[in-house]
Amino acid sequence: MVPQEVLPLDEERVAAALGHRERYSDGAGRFLLQRPFGTVEVVVVGPPAAALVLRCRWPRRISVAHQAHVRDVVDAFNRTSPGPALSLTVTDRGEIVVLAQCAPWLPAGVTESQLAGILARAWVALPAALATMDHAFPDPFAAAS
Repeated sequence: MVPQEVLPLDEERVAAALGHRERYSDGAGRFLLQRPFGTVEVVVVGPPAAALVLRCRWPRRISVAHQAHVRDVVDAFNRTSPGPALSLTVTDRGEIVVLAQCAPWLPAGVTESQLAGILARAWVALPAALATMDHAFPDPFAAAS
């Protein structure tokens, strides 16, 4: 096996690792990608680049009246899952927004295979976390299967 060099994390390396998928970049280390489970924001945090944050939003919003139940589901998921982390915020309109986030800390840099592995894991872990929310709060308007 040929060893791979550990290189600093930067926007160019992340763009290359994301491949030719349709993506949008702001030129400052932030990308938006449309995935089957939703829009994923990929952010290189720095300088110097020290973390790679991948996050997406659960596509539904719930009334703040259900905050205790949502918080229980999020807390239970975070206690029992190795990741990603779920978090919630309350909007000014009284709606709860749930985010799923993977944020590996990478101050020493990463190899190409490590970077590819981080992205591959996120593409599996983020929708799995959002599925937890779907299971706990079924969409009342979803088509019956």
